[in-house]
Amino acid sequence: MRAAEAARATAGLIAESSIRMGQGSEIASRTASAFSDVEAAIRKAAERMAAIASACQEQAVGMEQINRAIAEMEKATQNYAATSEELSASAAQFRVQTARREISATHSPSHRSLPPVAFPS
Repeated sequence: MRAAEAARATAGLIAESSIRMGQGSEIASRTASAFSDVEAAIRKAAERMAAIASACQEQAVGMEQINRAIAEMEKATQNYAATSEELSASAAQFRVQTARREISATHSPSHRSLPPVAFPS
């Protein structure tokens, strides 16, 4: 009788252990699946971060090109301003020289009969 009870108790423990092993196996399987999902999400995040880094790099290159273009435009503008100032100074000198020649011509005895010429300023 004792042997029969011990055998039943042992069979019960074996059955309970088998059920628990099945449950543990299921939990382990769900955990592995969850880890797989987490791994996939991490891969997607890493891919997105790489795409963002690449886009940032492209943007930095574009900004550098824009900065160079602006610097070149600024240099050209300064050159145009300097050329404009030089032309303005040359025009002013030309007006002075023209005025001097006009005065000189009007005071010359051979040109007294000609009327003075008016130049726009």
